[in-house]
Amino acid sequence: MLGKSSAFYKPLLRWRIGLIIGFAALFIFSLVRTNLISQAIDFDVVAAHRLESSYRAQLELDGLFSTVKEAETGQKGFLLTTDPSYLDSYENLRNRHDLILDEILSRFAELQIISNNLPLLHELIHEKFAEMDRTISLVRNGQVDLAMLGEANGSGRMIMDRIRKVSDGLIEQLKHQRQSLARQSAAASESTQTINSVSGLITLPLLFLLFALSWTSVHAFFRNKEHKSE
Repeated sequence: MLGKSSAFYKPLLRWRIGLIIGFAALFIFSLVRTNLISQAIDFDVVAAHRLESSYRAQLELDGLFSTVKEAETGQKGFLLTTDPSYLDSYENLRNRHDLILDEILSRFAELQIISNNLPLLHELIHEKFAEMDRTISLVRNGQVDLAMLGEANGSGRMIMDRIRKVSDGLIEQLKHQRQSLARQSAAASESTQTINSVSGLITLPLLFLLFALSWTSVHAFFRNKEHKSE
């Protein structure tokens, strides 16, 4: 009687161990799947934020160039007409460019883009405003001819060309980073789809196996109970 009971008990024990292992495997797999999907979602959130910051940085670079260009227009208007009203917009724009530069530097730091063009841009912007300040000072002092001569030598235009070139270089860096982020985001999305596909292939058979083991274990339990009652 004892030998027969033991013979029924051993398969029952093996099935119970199999159930425990199966449920543990399913639990671990679910944790891994959730963690991988969570990482992919977190990356998408970070990538979206960086993309937004990148586009804002590009707009600010374009805005900075437009600000300097508009200030130059005011300076030239004053040079040609000696009308002080042209300096109203010039002074306003002159006070704004530092704020825009600081915002651009902050954006690039946030995007973790290191570039020698950033300090160069800062230097060129200040050089351009210093050149315009000198021209305005000469006109105010009645030295219009000297101011015209300085304008004619093309130094101001060369500085503007360099500012445009440096700005374009920074914009190219932003575009390159956006392309890299787009590729990484696509890879993360593809990984998530792969994880979901593999999850379906593994989870369903595993659940079926656990159901079969559970059914077999319950069936063996009642058979063992009936055997003991005999």
